[in-house]
Amino acid sequence: MTKPGLTVHRLELFLAVLTMAGWPRAQACHISQPAVSEHLRGLEAHFGIRSSSVTGSAYGPTAGARVVEPYARQALALLRTAEQAAGEVRGLRAGSLTIGASTTPGTYLLPAALGGFHAAYPGVTLRLEISDTREMSARGRGQLELE
Repeated sequence: MTKPGLTVHRLELFLAVLTMAGWPRAQACHISQPAVSEHLRGLEAHFGIRSSSVTGSAYGPTAGARVVEPYARQALALLRTAEQAAGEVRGLRAGSLTIGASTTPGTYLLPAALGGFHAAYPGVTLRLEISDTREMSARGRGQLELE
């Protein structure tokens, strides 16, 4: 039997319910109570725990929910960090670039171009590999054909 899907949205709702002390306040996330309940049931099924108990009008998280809570917070924090890192690479604020060139262009043409690139994108680590034409062709990395 396969487990219900664990989604970022379900983790966010789970933490919202815990933080806001119940479903009515979690509706501030602009989702209906039945939808919140459905997502929590999926999360409960995934982990095999109950997330809350209601006694009379009092809501309370279960011991299982309190065990899962720090891990859910860590998982969401790691995902946010990954999204930020990916954004930095997309925006050329981080990452690395290795360029291979034969001796003449690597010595006389590329340093100035790479200097301009580095000035525009200082977060990108640059590496220039210079070797003879035959070795650079054999490596086949970073080839650019101009028409």
